[in-house]
Amino acid sequence: MSGTPATNALLEQVTATALRLFDAAACSIALIDDDQLVYTHASGQGAEVIVGTRMSLIRGIAGWAVSSGQPVAISDVRGDPRFAHDVAESTGYIPQAIVAAPLQTDRGTYGVLSVLDPAVSGVVSDRLLELAALFAQQAAIAVQAAQMTVPGDGPHGDIQALVQELTDEQAHAVAEMIRAFLRYSRPSS
Repeated sequence: MSGTPATNALLEQVTATALRLFDAAACSIALIDDDQLVYTHASGQGAEVIVGTRMSLIRGIAGWAVSSGQPVAISDVRGDPRFAHDVAESTGYIPQAIVAAPLQTDRGTYGVLSVLDPAVSGVVSDRLLELAALFAQQAAIAVQAAQMTVPGDGPHGDIQALVQELTDEQAHAVAEMIRAFLRYSRPSS
């Protein structure tokens, strides 16, 4: 399951930016492929191992977020029966906390963004879930655009052509815009 180079670069930037923003140990994106989640992009602990991992669409905290369509924050995964301990163990990193948000737009659900051990994991707040959902929405828009296969067909068909034409530098600029928006949306200390 691979997207365009620009989409892949943007999704890599989403995971890397979320990793830094949440001061997390790891961040990943898993996309829906039939009845499975496939981890396609990751940053941080276990990133090189989790990419390519497949699991049932209804398994784990990530699967729950996709199935329910709701973001979720779990401050102690060991006490949560949804936690896929074996998957975490296979990466060599077992988190204590997870925030997961579905990648969805008005056209459907594409996957899930997972943030492992965010620095604020002891304080599960509406703000934390809101930021995770915002990142997931940006990733979903990129995936949606990449899945539009016929440029110029339909009301959003030209988005596919635009995404395919983005250079790495342009994809980086889009990621910078997301970072600037997040800086602006943070409450002042």
